[in-house]
Amino acid sequence: MPNRKTLIFAILILLTVAFPTYGKADVTVGLTGGLAIPGNQDLKFREHGANGAEIQKVNQKDVDESLGSFVSLNVTKWGNRGNSRRYGLQLETMYWRTSVKPASVPSLPSVPTYTMDQHRVSGFINALSRLPLYPHLGRFPRKRKGRSREPVYAYAGLGAGVVYSNINHGADGWGPGLQLLGGVSIPLKSKFRFRLEGRFLLAPDVDSSPKAGWTVDTSGSPTRWRIHPHLDSQFFLLQLGLDWRL
Repeated sequence: MPNRKTLIFAILILLTVAFPTYGKADVTVGLTGGLAIPGNQDLKFREHGANGAEIQKVNQKDVDESLGSFVSLNVTKWGNRGNSRRYGLQLETMYWRTSVKPASVPSLPSVPTYTMDQHRVSGFINALSRLPLYPHLGRFPRKRKGRSREPVYAYAGLGAGVVYSNINHGADGWGPGLQLLGGVSIPLKSKFRFRLEGRFLLAPDVDSSPKAGWTVDTSGSPTRWRIHPHLDSQFFLLQLGLDWRL
């Protein structure tokens, strides 16, 4: 039987692929992959007795996370008439993996020092806007019978969604997510486009439930960009992608 993480990822992929494509719109399906650059994390280790009572806790601040991998599948709908061509709506599912290794505590050798892999799966809805760069800055080519010239354009957007986090040796859970994204899309031959994109993403903290032995809570290190105390796990995602126009 597939595990829960696999099932969740499969469901999100199905929802993305099933995104409706009716109506007058420019619809693309995209696949991207790249590098996940995490912000520092605060780790809280807690030891509990057999009855669930807390025995001791150890906090580690600004722990470095390792670079990770990232993959995304999305469907985007752009308007195809007048000013509506500048705006679009995107539905996407993402998966990324990072890891963190806490520092040893000589005075408390029982504190865990194993590497904790962190897996996250998300579903986002993004509102997008784009600006033609070439062949005419700020202006889309006129539509003509047959194939018209596809423009190079820059785009930016804001997205909101849900994130499922699974922390090895820790806990798992759902929470809200927010992101800012932007990039450049370049036409290739046929119906394909190349995409270079970057994004800043906020994911929720993951707090464990009391149980016998050591548990760990993960949280993003507070910064000036903090929106909420439990929504501050930060990730910078750099990616390359390919879009296919339906």
